[in-house]
Amino acid sequence: RPVELRDEFAVRAGIDPALAADVVRHYLTATMGFENDSGYTPEEFERRYNSDLANDLGNCLNRAVSMTHRYLGGTIPEGEIEPAVAEAIARAKADTLAAMEGYRIDRAVEAALGLVRWLGKYTDERAPWNLAKSGDPALGPVLKGMLAVVRAAEGLFRPTMPVAADRIAAALGLPPT
Repeated sequence: RPVELRDEFAVRAGIDPALAADVVRHYLTATMGFENDSGYTPEEFERRYNSDLANDLGNCLNRAVSMTHRYLGGTIPEGEIEPAVAEAIARAKADTLAAMEGYRIDRAVEAALGLVRWLGKYTDERAPWNLAKSGDPALGPVLKGMLAVVRAAEGLFRPTMPVAADRIAAALGLPPT
């Protein structure tokens, strides 16, 4: 009963029902492929919410936006993003498109999540906090790349989580894709 699940989760998480509907939709599309039987447990629902959305997507958005404000006064830096970032975005877009064309929404969601997880590793590897401390000129391209990945994730998640995608765009100060 997805509507009941949405309403219960909205109360439990303290979020509005429209965003809770995105969480339910994410769970259903991420875990229930078309050709296999699927199951539901409240524990798995909570785990997917915490790991996929709160930890992975939420942390990436928060880190990219907060570090841009902290280190660059909230201004998106000029210049190009690093090639690794451009490649990761292109790969995620291609994988998402191929999955959607094959009606494999679960794989499309996984491609979007893969990009977000990649950003977590990239952020840890590039360590923008250390770049800022040392005055390294790579800080701008790194932060711009982080923001570009979040923007790409907004578009990739839009088919399954339109309310969350709108909120990501708003956090970036940009119109929705």
